[in-house]
Amino acid sequence: MQFPTRIRTVAAFSALFVSAAACSGGPQTLGYAQPASSLVGKHAYPSCTNQRKFVSDVRNSAIYIYSNGVLCGIMDKTQGLFGPAGLAVDFKGNLWVANYYGNSILEFASPYTGQPIKTLPDSFGSPYDVVVCKGYIAATNTTGRKMGSVTIYRNGTSYQLEDTTSIGEVFAACDPSGNLFVDGLGKTTYSSATEWVGGKKPAISLEAVGASLRFPGGVKYDAGLVYFLDQASGVLQGWQAPFQTPSKTIKLQNTGEPNGFAFAPTDEEILVADGSGFAAHYDLNGKQTLVLYPPLSGAQPTGAAYERLDAK
Repeated sequence: MQFPTRIRTVAAFSALFVSAAACSGGPQTLGYAQPASSLVGKHAYPSCTNQRKFVSDVRNSAIYIYSNGVLCGIMDKTQGLFGPAGLAVDFKGNLWVANYYGNSILEFASPYTGQPIKTLPDSFGSPYDVVVCKGYIAATNTTGRKMGSVTIYRNGTSYQLEDTTSIGEVFAACDPSGNLFVDGLGKTTYSSATEWVGGKKPAISLEAVGASLRFPGGVKYDAGLVYFLDQASGVLQGWQAPFQTPSKTIKLQNTGEPNGFAFAPTDEEILVADGSGFAAHYDLNGKQTLVLYPPLSGAQPTGAAYERLDAK
């Protein structure tokens, strides 16, 4: 497949990915989180009692909040959301949102019912993912000019990291030391993977990781490994230095277009936002255990995050 030289919209970006739904038979409904129609357009509900789970819908400019497997709230345009994509939750329990069409990064405080407590403009390109790192915030840019880029927010200023191996950065993660890992659309290959030590230049190409990805999906750090999700195959692989061969492989069942994902703080499950119209829970063997259907039509789930149990 020949990639375009620039990615201008989420729709164009999503069109690059191959849907596996036709091959897998689509998602298997093992559990059904039935939303109430009265929830649409509202924000917070008493049923959000246990740990919240967040799934963004870039197409409907919404973020769905689930608790106990049931939809218990919706964040929407009235809170400044304009194409929310990647999500992250920091140690304070605040929710960070890559506001794709809004060219900004938004921060919301619990219970996530009000306006953003912080807005970071991204003048370098539409942000697709956001990650909270040691000492800085990073946002991937899918609409880089001639190469992939990441916007770094550090000490009240912002600057750009450029990736010459990519035409657009997609998802990102940081390890506890503040090292930044990103996947993207490769210039000469289907996908690329890059590391910036401490979130600073130079870019280090992770060639073996990039070669393992047919199309870039979510990236997360967990328990000593950096996990990269292949959107085309639904395979999740955990890597560690020197990033030559994966240390762990999880094949997610019944995926369509798996985008962002998150590990539960208890490491007992994985939450995946699937761009084909649903989100799902998986166990650590890749078995699908619960399907969550968004209440808004035409949903395109993109980012996923868990509320932190250790938030201070």
